[in-house]
Amino acid sequence: MFCKEEEVIRNRLQSVISIGHETVAENQPNIKPRQPSPDTVYGIGSITKSFVVACLAKVRGEGKEAKFEWSTPMKDLLEGFETDAKIQHMATLSDFLSHRTGLSGDMSIAHQGDQEFLLTKDELLPAVTTLDKVGQFRSDWIYNNWGYSLAGLVLEKLSGRSFEECLREYVVKPLSLCSTTTRPDPYGDFAFAHAALDNGDIYQLPKEIPFHGSIFETAGGIYTNVNDLLAWAKAILAAEQKLYSGPLKEVLTILSNQVPLDNPSRDHRFYGYGWVRTALPDVVGLQGDNAELFSRDQLPVLGSRTQPMMTYYHQGAGLGYYSAIFMFPDSNSAVVVLTNSMPLNDVADWIAQVYITALFQFEDG
Repeated sequence: MFCKEEEVIRNRLQSVISIGHETVAENQPNIKPRQPSPDTVYGIGSITKSFVVACLAKVRGEGKEAKFEWSTPMKDLLEGFETDAKIQHMATLSDFLSHRTGLSGDMSIAHQGDQEFLLTKDELLPAVTTLDKVGQFRSDWIYNNWGYSLAGLVLEKLSGRSFEECLREYVVKPLSLCSTTTRPDPYGDFAFAHAALDNGDIYQLPKEIPFHGSIFETAGGIYTNVNDLLAWAKAILAAEQKLYSGPLKEVLTILSNQVPLDNPSRDHRFYGYGWVRTALPDVVGLQGDNAELFSRDQLPVLGSRTQPMMTYYHQGAGLGYYSAIFMFPDSNSAVVVLTNSMPLNDVADWIAQVYITALFQFEDG
């Protein structure tokens, strides 16, 4: 493809980490295992969120006047938005993008079984009214995919385009990305989704694109590869240093401290819009499943006491895919891990931390 020859794709960050493995269960011999490459396409789950925010920022800046503010109440952006009375009148787009509404993130009413979504986009607003208030508004960080579903409605309403069209026009074309899409080609260089059973066996999931047109497409529906994610990281880090803008003019706001992951607030572990930011040494991976499997004092500390480092990260867990991306602005570096299985832990996070430890030669982490 022509875009592979573009300088923005070939000028890699200092470290390129590509981890992947395609396995076929013995009872599913119809697909031959293939060795992945940096061009192999995977589902990236919640890493999608950073792309949604970039699209919103681009739409916001179109024209002479901003179409909305991050602080615009959601009720003024979406007609029919209803929820807890206090939240309904006060919750802004920013609150939903940073997961600080206090609303439950329970997805059980929308999804079941092998990649089957029960609700259509038209049922999103009525479904949000059923979410329980389980935390303190603007104080507690409670991860919530519904907020990014709402953000997707705002994006499509104000742009007049579908999410796929926004993604292509606002991000993919300006950055010359090759494979980033919500409409992947499963007959190309594509990693099919798998799940780990309780006994550790691997089971191939149905060959479907489950997020396509679903209620959670803007929460986790993007598919891409290592090369594109490294180009994405490079653009974000360049924009932070004001060396590049493109679709990322508001990157400083996107990466800012919006809500602490821990309460009371500390000097690190904050969520912005689609990114966690913290200063190493610290416990990381708190947006993923490992933080649900272990208590904070059981999780490893990443980093060195003699080498403090700012890092931005996010994890993704889709149906049959786990992923992780870490960015380090001081060294203009990034680590990307993509896997095509739904494992018994967040293995993409563990792999990323092992490689980061080796990359920076952390000896006491």
